[in-house]
Amino acid sequence: MPPHPNMPRRRLPVGISSFRKLRENGYYYADKSLFIEEVIKSPAEVLLLPRPRRFGKTLNLNMLRFFFDMDGDHAYLFDGLAIRQNPVLVRLSDRYHIRSNRESGLGRYG
Repeated sequence: MPPHPNMPRRRLPVGISSFRKLRENGYYYADKSLFIEEVIKSPAEVLLLPRPRRFGKTLNLNMLRFFFDMDGDHAYLFDGLAIRQNPVLVRLSDRYHIRSNRESGLGRYG
């Protein structure tokens, strides 16, 4: 069935690992914001994401960064997502300094 003529066409986010770019540019996005709640409620001290290649690991970590990072106003990126329905979790957003290390491209032995 062809799309309705009045519906805006959204693009597939092939190769995009930036949560901000994905949300600001209207790409298709399967709401995985409740992953943030899983991370918060997890008793683990270390987060391990053993998933196959191209399975959203970088995008999920990027989403976590934008949720918790206090450097800048990122709340608008979560408008319309499930995480915004929980006021307790929303109060935890924008409260931490986030430091990220990108190791992609370093090669096998750094």
